[in-house]
Amino acid sequence: MSTSSAIELDDKELLSLTTSVRKQIVQKLTTGGSLPEDSGSRIFLMQALDGIDKQVMQKAKIKNEEAAIKNQEATSNMVAAILLKTTRTTNMVPNSAPRELPPNIGSAPTVPGQTEIGVINIDPKDIMNV
Repeated sequence: MSTSSAIELDDKELLSLTTSVRKQIVQKLTTGGSLPEDSGSRIFLMQALDGIDKQVMQKAKIKNEEAAIKNQEATSNMVAAILLKTTRTTNMVPNSAPRELPPNIGSAPTVPGQTEIGVINIDPKDIMNV
């Protein structure tokens, strides 16, 4: 048994223990179906109920997140399957042979300084007078 599973079992046992203790506190403080009279006991009861509520809400949140993850995985798998089918069966380029340029096309004319490497200071007035 690995250490992580032992830790998880201990966490589960601890959670079960705290839940059962909280339930016993609530049952003891609400014997006869009435709330305790003194404010200290009422505060203690409210804290126990709050702890139970938080545990229940956290469990529900975890279940919802797990369901969302499963839905996302299923959606991803469906999209991947669709993409695999479309890319395997559909040829996007009808003629897959590489295209060559005709031999009569020459090189494009260059502007002076276009092929030089380095920083050139240009005066905006010179550009506007061209």
